[in-house]
Amino acid sequence: MDTPHPRQVLDLALAIGEILLAEGMSASDLVASLTTVTKAYGIERAFFDVTYTQLSATCVPDLGETPITAFRMVHQRSLDFTRVRALDQLLQDIGQGMPFGDAVATFEALRDAPAPYASGWTTIGDATLGAGVVLLFTTNWRDILLSFLICLAISRLVRLLDAYEVPVLFQQGAGAAVAGLFAATAAELGRRDVWPFVGSTPALLVVGGVVVLVAGITAVGAVLDAIDEFYVTASARMFETLMRTVGIVGGLLLGLRIAEAAGFAMTVRTDAIPLGPFPAQVLGAAMIAYGFALFAYADRTTRLLAATMGVTAWLSYSLAVFVGAGETVSNAIGALAATFISTLIVRHTTVPSFALITAALLPLVPGLALYSGLLMTVGTTADTANVAGGSQGVLSALMVALGIAAGASLGTFLGRPIADRVRTRRRLSDANPIS
Repeated sequence: MDTPHPRQVLDLALAIGEILLAEGMSASDLVASLTTVTKAYGIERAFFDVTYTQLSATCVPDLGETPITAFRMVHQRSLDFTRVRALDQLLQDIGQGMPFGDAVATFEALRDAPAPYASGWTTIGDATLGAGVVLLFTTNWRDILLSFLICLAISRLVRLLDAYEVPVLFQQGAGAAVAGLFAATAAELGRRDVWPFVGSTPALLVVGGVVVLVAGITAVGAVLDAIDEFYVTASARMFETLMRTVGIVGGLLLGLRIAEAAGFAMTVRTDAIPLGPFPAQVLGAAMIAYGFALFAYADRTTRLLAATMGVTAWLSYSLAVFVGAGETVSNAIGALAATFISTLIVRHTTVPSFALITAALLPLVPGLALYSGLLMTVGTTADTANVAGGSQGVLSALMVALGIAAGASLGTFLGRPIADRVRTRRRLSDANPIS
């Protein structure tokens, strides 16, 4: 097994790639990771094709021989950053000369390993994320608590629907409908002076519930793939974003219609919601990144680093806004700073870079702007539809997503050479210790 056939090497590389692509790794990083596997086991030239739902690899063992091609379908699975961290460590070990048989055995063990903690903790992570979103805009404890509870319900519902293999479009719609119903109910109970709903802000409850459905994350990944010239994968991810967003808007409108039929209608704000006190913004950004990492089965080290990088992204964004940069440029600067620092940090740890970066960028993603623009386009009623204003909001959200992706791509590009030099210097130091 230590001198494997090229097909065995391709099979191992694609099996690793299937998990990493399903977990959200960009196509560019994925190809770089798979190339590590093939080169480590004697295949100097391998060609990979990434089409989001399928991976393929081709190599020519020797000049004049028949090319060998392998395919693998990519099946969607729940996020598990602990598995990603183990795979990242496996890739490092393979690059440092791990025998092929040991690599296969290690991969099979981590592939079949159970989740590191109970699914209830991922639900709490989702709820923490939603509460963090609301904390960006207000310090009203009622809104934060109610958002936490709404997101608990949404997370459990989506997980239940996923267990029954309900399409993602309807999962998103059901979750958004719950957000709309809960927010409308809270508004009605507040009007009737029922504690603790008095003084709550229903619009923020909708925002917390909708953003936790993560409409904007895939858009950033899609733009990042487009920048890296993986256009097929970028197109697929962008269309997935569109379908998820359609589900969210449709579900929210359905929830509001049901509430209206029950006699407690609520008008959803589609204008910009001002940010709250700056210390609360920083704490909210940390909660968003930490909550997402908890939702994604990350270990404690990854969760803490994710929260730190989320704060870094938000501080950089806020500084850029303070000096007068536009919204798109400010988000790009925040993404660049967080990604650059994350790329340097992961070279000193076993934390996977893309998992850390994904969580760090979450406070910046334009989920709220995208939702507001689409909701304005279709209108909460036929009379309130504003196609021109809504289209402008959607375009602004896409520009922000482009800025975030550009900043993330540039931060990774700038950070990798520095990190690689540091790693090489450390290896030389370990190989030649000073006595």
